[in-house]
Amino acid sequence: MGNFIAKPKQVFALVILMLLSLNVTAQQRGLDMKKSDVPDAMLVVVNNPGELQSKIPEKMVSAIRRLKVEGTLSKDDIGFLRRLAIRSSLKDTLGRRLDPFFDLDLMDANIYVGGAFGIRTHVIPDHFLNGSTILRRIYLPVNTERVGDSAFEGCVNLREVHMPMSVNFIGSCAFKGCKALTEVSSPKSLTIMENGCFEDCGNLQHFTLFEGLTRIGNTAFRNTAITQIRIPSSVRQIGDEAFANTAIESIDIPDGMQDVNARAFEGCKYLQNINVSPQNSYYCNVDGVLCNKQKTVLIRVPVIKSGTYKIPEGITEIGRYAFSECEKINEVQFPKSLTRIGECAFRNCKNMNKAELPTSLQALGKAAFAGSGLRSIDISGVKEVSGEVFAGCQSLSEAKLPMIEQLPASFFEDCTALTAIELPKNLKSIGNSSFKGCQKLAFIELPQSLTTIDDNAFADCLSLESIKFPLSVTTIGHKTLYGCKNLKSVTCPWKEPLSIKDIINNKATLLWVPLGSEELYKKAKGWKKFKEVEPVMTIKSE
Repeated sequence: MGNFIAKPKQVFALVILMLLSLNVTAQQRGLDMKKSDVPDAMLVVVNNPGELQSKIPEKMVSAIRRLKVEGTLSKDDIGFLRRLAIRSSLKDTLGRRLDPFFDLDLMDANIYVGGAFGIRTHVIPDHFLNGSTILRRIYLPVNTERVGDSAFEGCVNLREVHMPMSVNFIGSCAFKGCKALTEVSSPKSLTIMENGCFEDCGNLQHFTLFEGLTRIGNTAFRNTAITQIRIPSSVRQIGDEAFANTAIESIDIPDGMQDVNARAFEGCKYLQNINVSPQNSYYCNVDGVLCNKQKTVLIRVPVIKSGTYKIPEGITEIGRYAFSECEKINEVQFPKSLTRIGECAFRNCKNMNKAELPTSLQALGKAAFAGSGLRSIDISGVKEVSGEVFAGCQSLSEAKLPMIEQLPASFFEDCTALTAIELPKNLKSIGNSSFKGCQKLAFIELPQSLTTIDDNAFADCLSLESIKFPLSVTTIGHKTLYGCKNLKSVTCPWKEPLSIKDIINNKATLLWVPLGSEELYKKAKGWKKFKEVEPVMTIKSE
């Protein structure tokens, strides 16, 4: 049989049929590549990795708004796609400005990331098109298994993401900050959602989680518009702030769940109940409140709770962040079984003005009541305290302390209503910023047991008029009395000045020192900043 030679008319007809075939395929899968008045849509077939840029005329680079790519893409091709995605303005071939959006279809493309050339990796690279302000729609390759870290982070105009069912891993911050994102196809093969993968996607209302998913990472859906979510029974872990600040109204913990972070639902103002499967071996719910299975640890109270809340008897520990941001609660009644209150347990409970702690309480975690509305508190029976316990309690006017040797850092910082405090007789150290910003604290007596006063301990105590250091003190930190605008006098008992960096910035303050030590203080670093140095005949040292 001889060689077939096509006639010109046959060749033309064949070309038309091929083009029509490509157009139909494009419409069925991914972007609609119909012609428009301006040639801003292209279908490019890459036969050899690295040739994508050469396939697109330079004059079209600023005009393409819809691009479908087929074939094998190399690192250079990925770089060129990124160049297209970060264009600051789009113009057609005649120089006319176009609406700034870019739709990219990679359904029939293969992407290589590292490794030996010729081996498919099925991975969307880390930082793939992150920061693009024109990317509007993306279709990922049909063989994609992993979406890399920050792949589309900060693509603020990205509205649609079409992921194939084969995706089993979404990396950290993969779609973080995609503020316009409303539609994401949910892969049925997904097993791991890393930290922050959809964080700050403020318009994302729906995302279906399928069986097979095992981990929802920290802040995965924080600050999204999700109102409902079903947690599959395969999920074992929900991370820190995974659903924080969403509009979720109810959550069901499945029987296989092993680790729910205490802050997983922080700031969920509409969350009414946390329900737990009776078959779960680790958790249970008591009237919509999450507890451990033994009902000894209270883990999380929905922030919508209001009025007076009575903690059930048998609870020995209030977990970290358990009541955090519960702004509608004004009183908590504690059980006699309670021994520990965890870190930030009542943080920012702004209307909680009353807390009568049981004598059984032994320990207070860091920032346990920070930012709460407490007016008075008695912790005299507590044996163990941490830093920032009452920091920012702006209504707290009086407090009773336990017999402790160390007052931790920022313990009463910014307690602007605190007028007086009696320090323990055995106190040895006052931590950084312990009383910083206590604007109404006019007087404080330092015990004779005190040896160390750390940086900023009494800074910005606007009402403090005088302070007398005991002879036992050997260390005074930097800026201890900075910002004390009404401080009139400071009394020092040491014949030789302690070595300090800087202690005040109020030059009107008078410094009282032992008789005969005036000149030493006038020359000593830090002490010489005082306006006047006057002698005292006798300074009581015990």
